[in-house]
Amino acid sequence: MLDTREIAKDFVTSYYKVNQGFFDAAWDVINANLPAISSSAGSAEKLKSFGGALAFGGEEEHGAVKAIIIFADGFKEMPLEGDFSSLVDSIKSACGKYHAEEGLTKEILKKVNSLENRIEKFLKPQEKAKAVQDKSEVAGYEIYLSKDKGIGSESLEASKNRVEKIYLQNKEDYDIFVYTRSVYSKKKDFRVKKPSLVFIELDQRMYVLLVLFLKYKDSSLDVFALHKKAWEHVPKDYDGRPDYKKTMDYLKSAVSELKAKVNVDALEIKKPRNSDGYICTGNFRFCVIIDKSQSGKYSLSDFDIKDED
Repeated sequence: MLDTREIAKDFVTSYYKVNQGFFDAAWDVINANLPAISSSAGSAEKLKSFGGALAFGGEEEHGAVKAIIIFADGFKEMPLEGDFSSLVDSIKSACGKYHAEEGLTKEILKKVNSLENRIEKFLKPQEKAKAVQDKSEVAGYEIYLSKDKGIGSESLEASKNRVEKIYLQNKEDYDIFVYTRSVYSKKKDFRVKKPSLVFIELDQRMYVLLVLFLKYKDSSLDVFALHKKAWEHVPKDYDGRPDYKKTMDYLKSAVSELKAKVNVDALEIKKPRNSDGYICTGNFRFCVIIDKSQSGKYSLSDFDIKDED
């Protein structure tokens, strides 16, 4: 079953400064009285008359209640199994119905757009199998996205139509956006309050490194594996063994140039002291879209990846 409560809770408690107890109380009251709330379009006076969490006192609580109503109303017509293609339209309609501010609407739709791609995570096993089977016929791209908390990345698959509809139209939402061979970044510029995405030129080696660092964000990556992926070989010493110093010399130069070109303030790519590999960290938003036929070029073995504590 699609767990609408958990989906809404995840958004509301991260977007607003309210705790889970507030959410749970408001969710229960709203769903128990949704017809009355819907008929009054969620007016503040009507909501407060229900008491409890809906007798909100501050701006955060008021905003949280509105977001909860939007999710509750938007999800009420959704089937709990089968076709979820109308999910975005249903939530978008609820945003308009309850006069959600532009910023809130944008963030909710971003959440739901992402959810529509990952909907199988919330399905029963038999429903999940059907969803994966249906998608496998059309999914031509692999997508890697920054997680909501800024730690690590998550992956999904999508068709060309979905990529164009959801991601290409919203690439300004990301600090780094990679679509096949095109790379864009919001370069830090102290003269501009809201920088826009700028196309950047990367040679093939730096491009491969960037995709790997973002795909495996917050994991330590073996330096020899990185060099082999980017340069298609590993430097050897006179005895034919992997040469660590030569490998690091190449990587240091490439990583330094890569960071300068991308120039995103929160992006860090470093080799921590006492670590066996390079790691990409930082609280920034990214989206990497690659053709599935190319996925092998940007995949490392478990031996080459070590999660950092």
